[in-house]
Formats: sequence, structure tokens, C-alpha cells
Amino acid sequence: MCKAYDCVEWAYLGSMMRKMGFEEKWVSLIMMCVTTASFSVLINGEPRGTITPSRGLRQGNPISPYLFLLCAEGLTALIRKKEAEGMTRGVPVSRLAPSISYLFFAEDCIIFCRATMEECRQVTSVLEVYEKESGQKLNREKTSLFFSKNINEDIQNFVKNTFEAQIVKQHEKYLGLPPMVGRGKKKAFSCIKDQVGRKIAGWKGRLLSNASREILIKAVAQATPTYTMNCFKLPDSLCSEINSMVGGFWWGQKDKERKIAWVLWQNLCKPKAEGALGFRELRAFNLALLAKQGWRIQQSPNSLTHRVLKTKYFADSSFMDAKVGKNPSYIWRSKVAAIPVIKEGAKWVVGDGRSIKIWGEKWIPSTESGRIITLSTSMESGAKVVSLIVQERVEWDAALIRCTFLPHEAEAILSIPISPMKPLDSQVWAKSNGIFTVKSAHRVAAKYLADLKGRVESPGCSENSKMTVFWKVLWNLKCPNKIKHFMWRACRNVLPTKQCLLH
Repeated sequence: MCKAYDCVEWAYLGSMMRKMGFEEKWVSLIMMCVTTASFSVLINGEPRGTITPSRGLRQGNPISPYLFLLCAEGLTALIRKKEAEGMTRGVPVSRLAPSISYLFFAEDCIIFCRATMEECRQVTSVLEVYEKESGQKLNREKTSLFFSKNINEDIQNFVKNTFEAQIVKQHEKYLGLPPMVGRGKKKAFSCIKDQVGRKIAGWKGRLLSNASREILIKAVAQATPTYTMNCFKLPDSLCSEINSMVGGFWWGQKDKERKIAWVLWQNLCKPKAEGALGFRELRAFNLALLAKQGWRIQQSPNSLTHRVLKTKYFADSSFMDAKVGKNPSYIWRSKVAAIPVIKEGAKWVVGDGRSIKIWGEKWIPSTESGRIITLSTSMESGAKVVSLIVQERVEWDAALIRCTFLPHEAEAILSIPISPMKPLDSQVWAKSNGIFTVKSAHRVAAKYLADLKGRVESPGCSENSKMTVFWKVLWNLKCPNKIKHFMWRACRNVLPTKQCLLH
């Protein structure tokens, strides 16, 4: 839409709120906030004159985005009405998938329909009605048309003339992300490396302390690819190159010179309580962000994303048991790559026991691993927890459990309460009090990647716990951050002394 916020008619906004069931008192309060706007023009630094608008939403006002979404509901209702009447039809990604007729993100709209003359006329009439009532206008210069390969040229030209828009073979970017990712994945995401490189190049010439570098790395350099990593798994080689760039900046590298890396980057990415600096390891952080999306899919089976992906990729199983499948999209490959992280961080809460496998899944709350370690002998390896419950009395089969499992595991199972209401089994996040957080998922992903590479982490001991207390005291000192960093380097023995340089 062209100048979406500035063209909203106030009468249309009020009518939409009343149609959606808002109280008249609430509508009058909101309209009072909207209609009392006034503007002045700065001339030589002084405000002159007063301009009283007759339509539009104030940009920068916290409530304006929500009011604009209410306005967009009008267009949504018109498209749904046409679809219900059979005038238009959306596009399903598979035979059993729900049909998608539109996707909205603020003022950006994607409308799906069949490439027929009749449907194009219907979509055009919908847009004309919406423009007339809301005051908004379609931005013809930024509007583009995308056709499937089996549409003949005559139909394409008719649709092009109807909408007065240009035809594109493939969008380069949409909302800052590549809509199509082919074999050249590193090339598709190379702009991220360029962005980080430009930011670091602008900082290198400045006299920055280690504390300043830490803030810039965490708040800017490592935050730049976050938006992309929410949807796609970046290539490992690209993550390594970005880590190398950030690491060189941290140790004071300028231009093409090389500085001594006193500590391995993977050791700097551990928490500060473990004697590191808490930087993000991009591969682990990427998996943590993808795990967040996967966790949402798993926990929201009624969402549009879950329904679309399920019919196409895991129709006969759950998301946790999904496979890559044949000819998948890269965004689905990225989601599947995060499933092991979700499995490591999630645990089951026993309800009716029909969804939980006895062996291989986390469902024992009182043990560290959460899994059964007793070897399967008298029962099948794929047996479910429901086979351990006496259905008539809705209680554990104590005799079967004690003769099947080790004594401590048997007592742990018998201590799990069972509800007589027989609710469905549910999954919770094992960390952070059952609530998923990217921070906890990052730690799970870092451990998962370390296990894949065969790195064995040192076991916890009293000496490590003492050092944890020491590092917490160090970083909580009330002194300038550059002094804390100097003390950290001294305690880690990474100051450029003669002995260290000789080593």
C-alpha cells in the first residue's frame, strides 16, 4: 500500500472497530486520540503554523500499528467473502493442506489466486472497494506479479494489464529474506557477512577498550544475523568466517595484521560464570533460534504453520519424529536440523502415557538424564508408558514396574502422579522452569554440537563450583568494565607478559 498510515480514513477506522465488537466508549476514546493530532512546520528552528489533518494515523505512536491491523481486517474480510462465495480460490502446498489466499505483514500483502480472467477481476474489485472505503491506495510501482510455469503468455499479459504491475520471475528478497534458496546457500546469505564486515571495519580505527568491544560484538555484530537465523540455518563455513572476523576484532586486529588469539573462540563463547565472556557461538545460536520456531510448531498444532507443514512433511507422525523427506524446501531443512536440540531440551509430562516411549525419551523427572537406562528385556523396545498403567484403577502397575526396571528407576516411576482425568501427554522445556528460552536452548545446542565433534566437557567438581563463585564476584565488582576485563585476562593468564609471549 502507498503511504499506508497517512491515508487511513477516520470514519472507516471507527466503523471497523464497531463492526468488530468494540464498546462505543472505547471507540470514542480511541478516535479522540486519533483525531486530535496536529502538526507544525519548523522554520529556522522554530515551529510555525498549525496543520490539522482530516485522516491518517500518527506514525511513531505505539498504538498506531494495532489500529492499522484493524483497518487491514477489512481487506481480509473481503477476500474471505469472495473465497466463501467460490469467486476466488487460494493455493494449497499439497492436496490435504489448507488453502492460503493471502498473507499480510503490516502494509505488505501477498494475495494468491488462480490465473484466470474472472478471478483477476474479482481480486481487482476487492482492492477497489477497499481503496474506496479505507482511503488507502495500491502502490503500482512496488506491486509485482509472479506466475507458475504452466501459465501461457496471453493470460500473463491480461493479468499484467489488469493490475498495471510488472512481472517478476523470482523475488530477490521479501521482508529482508531470500524467498528461494537454491544450491548456492553461502552466496544467498553472503550479505550477512558483508554487513558484519562493514560494521567491524568502521570500528577498527577507533581507540576502543576491551569492554567497548564486548558491547559492540554482543549488541551489534552478533545481533545482525539474528533475523535471518530465525528462519534459515546458515552454512557452517559462513558461521566460521563471521566468528573469525569477530574474533579478530576482539583481539585488536586492524586491516590485514594478525593478533595473537590468547583464548580459543569456542572457550570465549561459554558463560561468564565459567570464566569466559559469554559471546554467542553462531552455529549453536542459529540452532537455538530455529529450535524456538520448532517448539512453537510443536506446541501450537492449530496454527497455520503447523497445519501447512504437517500435511506436506509429517502427515503420519509428529513434528519431533519428522524427516527431511523428498525435495524439501530449505526452510524445512532448517527446522529439521533443530529437532535434536528440542529433543535434548524437552521432557514429557505423563498424562495417559499413549504418546511417550518408555525407552529413548525423557519422562523421568527425578533423574538427571530423564531417560530409562534399564535394558529392555521383557518388553518391546518401542513400548509406550501406557503399558505400565492399570487402566481400570488409573494407577501404576507396581509389580510390573519393579520386576522390569532397576530399583531406583522403579521408585522414580512410581513417584510420578497420574491424573484420573487421563489428560493427554504434554511436553515442557526441561530448562527455565518449563518455559522455552533461547538462552537455555543456546546452551543445549552448544552441548549438542560439542558432542557431535567428540569434545568431552570436564565434569563438575568442588573446584569448578568455587571458580564459578569467583567469576561471579569478579564480574559483579563495582568498578569500570575495562578494569574487570584486565582482571579477567590476568586471572586467565593471557596478558602479554614475557613468559606468556615466550610460551
